[in-house]
Amino acid sequence: MDQNLCKVCAINESKYVCPRCNLLYCSVKCYQSRLHLRCSEEFYKENVVEYMSTNSNDQDDANKMKDILNRIYNQDQTSEDDDEDEEHSLDSDDEEDIAERLKSVSLDDADSVWEKLSQSEKQAFVDLVQNGCSESIVPLWEPWWSYRKSKQKIEIVEENASKDSFDYATHCPTLKNVPPLSDITKRPPAACVTWNIINVIGSYSYVIRYFNGEPMDFILEAVDLLITVSGNLRDNRNYDSYESAIEEVAYEIVQCPWVDGSEHTLARMRDDVQKILHGPEESNQSFYLQAALSDIINLLEKAKGISKKTGNNSEEKTNSFSKQFGTSRANLLIPKEKLKLYMKKIEYYLMWVKSCVHSSFS
Repeated sequence: MDQNLCKVCAINESKYVCPRCNLLYCSVKCYQSRLHLRCSEEFYKENVVEYMSTNSNDQDDANKMKDILNRIYNQDQTSEDDDEDEEHSLDSDDEEDIAERLKSVSLDDADSVWEKLSQSEKQAFVDLVQNGCSESIVPLWEPWWSYRKSKQKIEIVEENASKDSFDYATHCPTLKNVPPLSDITKRPPAACVTWNIINVIGSYSYVIRYFNGEPMDFILEAVDLLITVSGNLRDNRNYDSYESAIEEVAYEIVQCPWVDGSEHTLARMRDDVQKILHGPEESNQSFYLQAALSDIINLLEKAKGISKKTGNNSEEKTNSFSKQFGTSRANLLIPKEKLKLYMKKIEYYLMWVKSCVHSSFS
């Protein structure tokens, strides 16, 4: 059998690799097939645990958890008959029981929280993540690239100037210090570099949104997703226009079965790219673009460090949830050599952006 064939249907050529089990597959349909059902469900369960582990440890965390569960059950009631609703919905006794169960549990310990939930509660969280409804209960992160300095036609007094004294630089990733491109090479960049950068930035903005502004908490997953939806990083694809570069990102997102590929999400990704390109102000238009590329380098550097350490660390923590659902991150590890190549590419892009005329992206 052809080694590149989809391992589910055995008909089409494989296009993707499952980050959990390394299964080669060709489409969303094959990813969600019965042959791969357990692995796809495990992915959603792990996302649930990761979400719970990133919540703060405030005194009212148990009440927040109870409210979330109540909302989930209220949403589910519309699809069940009255008898089932009465059986599965949370009454006041259930609410007290949930609060009591979570009272002595640290919500930073995902496995402990998971063990305290009933089977129906676990399934409710899985359904929440799988259906892309988490935005209804998780506060959305506000991207640093959303800020745009307002234009002041006339500056009359210093008091007026202080109204827009927000220091955007302190709210962005720190810019990497790279040399001018002319110090590295005298060869002019290929025309496709401009659009290749657009492809990478579209992928980056989606990934940062997907992890709600906290990609460093899920570094391997974040880098894996970045490479998955960026054709330029994954396959060294080149693009000849803005549209082809950005729509390729949208296509890859839709084809990726474990992320939200709704039209709303794709429209937001396109809008985010525009905001990054426009920058915080006209006099410093490329700042956000440099910050985004610098942040990608940070992600890759941290992933490279994890890849280096993992080889010497075979005693990975394995609790009950991990044993039951197989949430080992080993399959997400990217070879250190590849990460170095990705970093070199992004560093080149950053050097080019610092030395080019920003109108190239128009």
